[in-house]
Amino acid sequence: MIKSRIVPSQRLLGGGNRYHSKSMSLDFHSGFDPAVEHYAYKIDDLTLTIDPANRSVIGFDVFAPSQSWKVQPDLSTPPMSKNGLLVIDAEFDSNGIAGENHTVEIFCTEGRDVVKIAFSGAGQSACLAGFAQDCVCEIGADGSLVAIYMNHIVTTND
Repeated sequence: MIKSRIVPSQRLLGGGNRYHSKSMSLDFHSGFDPAVEHYAYKIDDLTLTIDPANRSVIGFDVFAPSQSWKVQPDLSTPPMSKNGLLVIDAEFDSNGIAGENHTVEIFCTEGRDVVKIAFSGAGQSACLAGFAQDCVCEIGADGSLVAIYMNHIVTTND
């Protein structure tokens, strides 16, 4: 279980959602400086980039060949109940690394305008919160990260 919580905030992270066709990776980056220290939380082929000061997610990327995405024609981004920082409650090692042995599944609409990254071992949905521009997280009643929804994905050839 990926322990997480929402810390209320009026401000959503800026940034953008991209699919890189050459490297087959899907990502959201808020413009954080890669030269500044950050933590990494790894789940399967996904890495959440974490701000060490408050343990909030500031970006993520996942190796995700688009042909492995499961099409769900009725998939949509659920309405949010609040906005906030997505905080990961984990013990990071001395190198700033933590993680879990869960699998990640990716679902999308026909036109890939909505993508859902779902995590195995997650609880029943209890809260939907916007944490970044065009990104919504689903948190379980047990505090587990259930899914991340992404909208407005731009495909690049890099």
